[in-house]
Amino acid sequence: MDANGTSDPLDDAQESARERIRGLREGGVGAAATPEPDLRSVLSRAEQNVGAMHDAARELAALLPTRVEAAVARALSADEGGLGRRLDEVRGDLLQTSAAVERIERDLVAERLGRVEDLEVLVDLLSAGLAALRAQMSGLAVRVDALASQIEAPLQVTVARANSPQRPGPAAG
Repeated sequence: MDANGTSDPLDDAQESARERIRGLREGGVGAAATPEPDLRSVLSRAEQNVGAMHDAARELAALLPTRVEAAVARALSADEGGLGRRLDEVRGDLLQTSAAVERIERDLVAERLGRVEDLEVLVDLLSAGLAALRAQMSGLAVRVDALASQIEAPLQVTVARANSPQRPGPAAG
């Protein structure tokens, strides 16, 4: 408190801190001292908890294997959507997929063979057409050669005269 009779909060906080420090130095006698827990009570509570945990572990050890076996049996059973039934469904789907792939493969091979056969027919037609064209070209070449030889030969013109009765022929004479 100051001269006016009012207290300063900073001074009050400092005074309470000093009292706590003094109490701690004197061995825990003071307002800030907390009572230490009794070690025996802590150990007895821990023993009780350990006993309860031991009992729970024994119960789980007895129940857990049978529960796990039952869960595995349910999962693997074929009843009501178990794993066995699901595996059968997957196996069936796999067989259907395999059959579909085999059909597609056969169709593709058949189509490929059909195209190869079509190409063989086309090649045969082209080769036959080319052979016929060559034969015609060779025939035309022979005719052109014959025409060329006739064009290059000297031109012989014979004039035929009409036989007239007034003139005697060369044999008369």
